[in-house]
Amino acid sequence: MRLGLDAEGVPAAVPQLEVHDARGWFVGRVDLGWEEAKVAAEYQGDHHRTDREQWMRDQARFAELASAGWLVLPCTAVDLRFPHAFAVRVLAALAARGC
Repeated sequence: MRLGLDAEGVPAAVPQLEVHDARGWFVGRVDLGWEEAKVAAEYQGDHHRTDREQWMRDQARFAELASAGWLVLPCTAVDLRFPHAFAVRVLAALAARGC
C-alpha cells in the first residue's frame, strides 16, 4: 500500500502511527497515517471481513479514531491492483483537511 501511494506521488505517511486523543490517551495504531491531517489508510485483507472478531475489533477501533477526529480510508486488494484510484482518494482526503 505504502509503495503504491509513494509511486503515485502521495506525500509520505508514517507507518504504524500511534494515534492519541486530545487528552493524550492511546486510541489505536494505524497502518499509515498523516498526523497533521488526521487521515489514516488501513489495509483490510479478506480476514478483516470474514473473521467476526477481527471485524468487530476493527469497527470499534475505527469508531474510536473517528471520535478523535480521524478519517480512516480502507484499502483492499483491489486498491493494491489499481493504486492510482486509491491515491486519488487519499490525496482528496488530505486536500479536504488542508494538507
